[in-house]
Amino acid sequence: MPLEHEGLTGDIIAAGIEVHKKLGSGFIESIYEKALWNELRKRGSTMVELVDIEVCYDGFKVGEWQIP
Repeated sequence: MPLEHEGLTGDIIAAGIEVHKKLGSGFIESIYEKALWNELRKRGSTMVELVDIEVCYDGFKVGEWQIP
């Protein structure tokens, strides 16, 4: 039985492997994130980049967080 998002998952993993092959290790996360977005676009994927959301605790804003 195939998984619901098997093709998409394979594309994401392949793009991540390609980014790692080209950049290697040692960069900060944001570098890999931007490279991965670019690699996925090259492969024809359309996606929404990170969106800022407010994080509240007990009714008070305690920060912001980015979600895909």
